[in-house]
Amino acid sequence: MKPSLIKDLTSGAGRRPFACLMFLVGVLCVVAGIDRGFRVGAGVWLIGTVFLACSVALVWPDFPRGWPSDWRRLFNAATAVLEAHRRTLGARKRVTVSRDPYGVEDDSKWQREMRHVFHNVLVPGLRARMTDRQFGRGVRAGFRALPWSSRSSYRGEHRQIDWFARFALELIDATADEGLTESGVTSQALAHMTPAEFEQHCADLLRTAGWSVTVLGGSGDQGADLLAERDGVRAAFQCKLYSSPIGNSAVQEVNAGRRVHGADRAYVVTNAGYTPGARAAAAATGVVLLDVAELSGLD
Repeated sequence: MKPSLIKDLTSGAGRRPFACLMFLVGVLCVVAGIDRGFRVGAGVWLIGTVFLACSVALVWPDFPRGWPSDWRRLFNAATAVLEAHRRTLGARKRVTVSRDPYGVEDDSKWQREMRHVFHNVLVPGLRARMTDRQFGRGVRAGFRALPWSSRSSYRGEHRQIDWFARFALELIDATADEGLTESGVTSQALAHMTPAEFEQHCADLLRTAGWSVTVLGGSGDQGADLLAERDGVRAAFQCKLYSSPIGNSAVQEVNAGRRVHGADRAYVVTNAGYTPGARAAAAATGVVLLDVAELSGLD
């Protein structure tokens, strides 16, 4: 998936709309010059050529430098970096995209999440892959020299950041959608589940990952909704289908359930994320906090 160059040239303020207008005028002048006599036609044709050259000069800084094959390798490397986080990206998108009381989708948190992934996951991953054999010297040196700080503007004099960042954000979003599709866990599907159905759904995902699962649930579960075993490892799971982040009580429950059921590991699974208190409690007790989308790949 690549950014639409036509969209880039015809949207936004500044030089691009003006360059697009100059390009159209240049084409019209060239066509008109061909239909006229030599004296008049040559002049009109020359004016059209100047307009075309100026339009190209205006948008030229927005295009990446380097051979097309080098940038194609860069795009492939970006895809490989993000593939390792596909399910996590899908889980984060599902948690961060919400709807307000009027039913309007709010993706502002997801936009911040994508920028975080871009600066702290994708760019460092690409820097590590910048080797002499993979990329041309110009692309490699140019990529490393650009100011990739999260406080740097995408615009201004560093047009390559602007061009590549738009592509990268589209790629991050598409990879997150693939992660959601692969896990089979969407916000729409979860919205129609009951807590008992959610527990069964978690059990099915664990079975897909090769675990043998027993569903406990109910008031006598002793802190564990699921017990799972694989390769001699016994794990206790607390499953929470919530509309808001999970607090530390779920961590305390499954930690107690681990001792009652003689489990080696303890997990909390949810669709809604976790509070800072829950994360602190998990770090102190050794409980692992999971998103439901991560179950199908749990080792």
